[in-house]
Amino acid sequence: MPLAKSKMTDSLKKNVFITAGNRGIGYALVEAYLKKGYCVYTTFRSVQKSSLLLQNNHPHLYKIQLDIKNSDSLRDIKSFLSDSPIDIMIHNACSFGYQANELNTLQSEEWQDSFYVNTIFPIQLSVMLKENIKGSQDKKVVFISSRRGSNTVNITDAYKGRYAYRSSKAALNSAALALSQDFSDDEISVLILHPGRVATEVTNYDSISPFKSARHIVKLVEKLTVEGTGQFLSADSGKKIAW
Repeated sequence: MPLAKSKMTDSLKKNVFITAGNRGIGYALVEAYLKKGYCVYTTFRSVQKSSLLLQNNHPHLYKIQLDIKNSDSLRDIKSFLSDSPIDIMIHNACSFGYQANELNTLQSEEWQDSFYVNTIFPIQLSVMLKENIKGSQDKKVVFISSRRGSNTVNITDAYKGRYAYRSSKAALNSAALALSQDFSDDEISVLILHPGRVATEVTNYDSISPFKSARHIVKLVEKLTVEGTGQFLSADSGKKIAW
């Protein structure tokens, strides 16, 4: 569990924890929250795909390398964060499931990996870190989902394929809604977001930049209250997406 640098929390700052903050939307969120004055904790898996993050030596950026699919990852994150309050937790890590994408490539193991990374792990991590979140000022949990997790949208668009991705994101939406209901007793707010069509590896780098998407996400997270918990919104417009 190598850390890129030692951890020394500034008690006067708010803390945000972002999974997979090494590139794309994740790294854009890291930069956005550093600019806002937060202490930023983030994870990354591959050194080869994390050059921007690893070269960033901001004094309030704390990094941990881990593979979410490793059975020790939950324990390692808990050790990494210790008792630090988490004002905002953003679940950004995602497995696309390229080998469980089309009818002729429905590989069971890859499909299961997508469910673990996209659905099971973020819920388990939120539950494990509930006291960290509960002890913060803001108490917000954000799940980066996708409109492809909406059955209504997929029917409207006559969308085909992407079995692992869309089914695991639909499951995430359902599980995050359930979590919002359980967390509301502790005044923890939960938000489910479609980040927009963003120029990343999954979209062949087509459409809006990750940094523009991150700005939309940050604005919506700022507006989130416990009264609005459990909503599934589009980050660019702030409008509700049908389940």
